[in-house]
Amino acid sequence: MIEYLIELVATIAQNSIIIYFLTAYLGTNKKYTPLHALLFILILTIEATIVNLLVVVDGISILIPITTMLIMSRLYLNGTVYKKLFSCLFIVALMAATGAGTAALISSIFKTNIAEITTIATKERLLLLIIANLFFLVASRTIILFSHINTKKDRKQQVAVLMIPLFSLIRMYTLMEFVLYYTDSRIDY
Repeated sequence: MIEYLIELVATIAQNSIIIYFLTAYLGTNKKYTPLHALLFILILTIEATIVNLLVVVDGISILIPITTMLIMSRLYLNGTVYKKLFSCLFIVALMAATGAGTAALISSIFKTNIAEITTIATKERLLLLIIANLFFLVASRTIILFSHINTKKDRKQQVAVLMIPLFSLIRMYTLMEFVLYYTDSRIDY
């Protein structure tokens, strides 16, 4: 039961990053409100949950959220049709790349099979979800920050802002090392 809750929280985090990226990268129109963001996060989360349970064909499972993102982009975001399409495809590709890269990294660190840590509820799977979402957040924030640079002063401020997630990742890694190597055998994770 707890593994389903963890997966749900990770999915909500991923969908929040997607909606944040699209709204920050494209900009919003006058009809957009924060309630729309929550609505589309909810829709994407429900879709992901249902699709993961029912759909066997991978192509369909990726087309459904892209279609939802395109509908949101069409209704509430600025930019040309091509820029909206590119943004939706790009964020999905970025999510897949950070997830696959993180899975490869964690499987090599823990000497496990990638299929195992992407399907079975283990400590490695939890670590994968946390780190993949953090990498996804950092990568999407970096793209947003550097896509809106106007002056050298802006660049210095954005580099300073990028240091915050970097230090958070270092701190998280240190804590995970502590948990993995100095655990009490009486505690069940």
